[in-house]
Amino acid sequence: MTGAPIKARDIRKCDICERGLMADRAFTFFRVTFERMAVDVQAVKGIVGMAHILGSEQLAAVMAPSDEVAVPIGPPDQMIVCDMCAMAHREPLFQLAEQAAQAAYVRRGRST
Repeated sequence: MTGAPIKARDIRKCDICERGLMADRAFTFFRVTFERMAVDVQAVKGIVGMAHILGSEQLAAVMAPSDEVAVPIGPPDQMIVCDMCAMAHREPLFQLAEQAAQAAYVRRGRST
């Protein structure tokens, strides 16, 4: 699946090193989207219970009232990451997601 193109007004510096995306003469970069999810325990219990009754997880997934077992917590946040940072950076995913959330907050015109 291919994502949507990025418009010129939406291009910005790397969210990690804050250098221009072509500072190292690379023509590629990453647009990373972080979306925190939570398991819908009731939906999972419904599918597991139905699977137990029907004897088939596949049949239960089709016949359950909803097959959605996880829901997003808040809006997704995006980061722009240059190739150099993508190769060299080793921060935990939670820390990168927090950086993306803070950058999105500042871009919306609020200071932290």
